[in-house]
Formats: sequence, C-alpha cells, structure tokens
Amino acid sequence: MHFNTFELCINFTNEKLQQFFNHHMFVLEQEEYKKEVIEWDFIDFGMDQQACIYLIEKENLNKLMTNLRSSHPHFVRCIIPNETKTPGAMENPLVMHQLRCNGVLEGIRICRKGFPNRILYGDFKQRDALLVIQWNICAFMGVKNWPWMKMYFKIKPLLKSAETEKEMANMKEEFTKLKEAYAKSEALRKELEEKMVTLLQEKTDLQLQVQAVKNLTEEMAALDEIIAKLTKEKKALQEAHQQTLDDLQSEEDKVNTLTKGKTKLEQQVDNSWRKSLRQSKLAEPRWSTREQSWPESWRNQ
Repeated sequence: MHFNTFELCINFTNEKLQQFFNHHMFVLEQEEYKKEVIEWDFIDFGMDQQACIYLIEKENLNKLMTNLRSSHPHFVRCIIPNETKTPGAMENPLVMHQLRCNGVLEGIRICRKGFPNRILYGDFKQRDALLVIQWNICAFMGVKNWPWMKMYFKIKPLLKSAETEKEMANMKEEFTKLKEAYAKSEALRKELEEKMVTLLQEKTDLQLQVQAVKNLTEEMAALDEIIAKLTKEKKALQEAHQQTLDDLQSEEDKVNTLTKGKTKLEQQVDNSWRKSLRQSKLAEPRWSTREQSWPESWRNQ
C-alpha cells in the first residue's frame, strides 16, 4: 500500500483550517451575539474537527494558526462547479453540497440572525456628530436670509434675557431643593453616626461579655480539673481508710482471739495449779507444819 505523506499533510492542514473556520464562524460569532445582548440560544453545530485532527496530526502548524488567530480573518472558499471540468458549467446540487459540507450555509444563517453592521461606539459617535453638525450648517445656510429668521435674530437677546430670568428662578428653586435635601442628608448622617456609636458600644459590650464568658469557661474548666483531681484523691483516701478499717478489724479479731486464748490458758493454768495443790495436800501430811506458814488464802484452797 502506497502511503502519500504529502497528501496527508494537505489533509491535515485543511482540517486545521476548517476547524479555525468553524470556531470563528460558529463559536465566536454566537459569543459576540451574547455580548451584544441579542436574545440567542447557543447552537452546537457539531462540526468540531479535533477528533479527525488527532488521527492525522504529524506536522506543526502552530505558527500559522497563531498568525491567523491574531488577525481579523476573511474566508474565501474554492468551489468545484462541475465534475467534468467544463468551462461555464454549473452543477447546482454539487455546489450546494460543497457549501453545506464546508459550513458556509450555516455561517451565513448565523450571520443573518445578528446585526448587519458592527462599528465601535466611539467611531459611531464621532461620525454621527459630524453628520449632525453638517446638517445643522446646511439648514442654517438655507434659512438665515428668511425675514422671520432675521426678526428672530433681533429678538433673540430679549428671549435670552427672559430665559436667563427663568433659568435663575429655576436655579433658586433647585438650590432650595438641594438645601433641603442637604439638611435631610445631614440629619440622616448624624442619626447614622449616633447609631454607629451605639452599635460600636454594643459591639464592645458584647466583646467584653464574650471575653467574660470565655474566662468563666476557662475557670470552670480549671475547676472541673481540680474537682476531678480532688475526687480522685478522695476516692484514694476512702480506699485507704477502708483498708485501714479492714486492717484494724483484722487486728481486733486477732486481739480478741489472743485474749480468749490467754483467758483459756490462764484458766487451764489455774485449774492445773489448784489440782496440783490438792494432790500435794493429800499426799504429804508432813507439810502441815509448813502449811501454817503459808498465806491464809492458800490454806483455804
């Protein structure tokens, strides 16, 4: 398969130029209508060539496209009149097909919906002012020799004097109105200043209240910490106290046990002693002489 690189470059360039044409005629034109406050529903003609350009892009045409975008382009379309290359022959369906495919018909349709002419406001104002001046001069030259116009020129100063008096009266009335408006404005300004002072004072008070609340919150947080610490210490003391009570009860139980044991042992010792004493008394009568020397309490046992 023969690959024609030159034809591919031509096709790519044509697609880029077609994309530029579509953007200028369809997108920018409709955006201009919105700027001119024309009631307009944006129409998407679906003629973006980017997908096709991505398929065949090989050469860099950025410089050409940059130059085109920085200019005010005018477009010229080459139309094939017929497929037989016959001079003077025009095949209307073929021509219409090309105009439709190239977007020319859609571009014309969009342009017909907008303003027919565009001119900057400054240029329009200057041109219109010159036309008015020219028209006034021509009109004056045509009527300056009329008798009525000559009479008007003579009484014009008198009219001007009357107009001046009327203008002075209007100025006095306007001055009075402005003075009253100024007085009202000044009263309103003072009232607003008083309200502003009051609002500033209220703002200061609120800030102080907020700061007080903030300080109180911080104090409460510190007190909460202290309470938590004291609660913890109290719990520890209660546990220690309970442990002490438990230990004391245990010691008391031990003391009671020992006391009972001591009492029991003392009783056993006393019983043993008494028993031994009685046995000794019965077994050895010779001790009677010595018994007399014992204490009275022992002899009665």
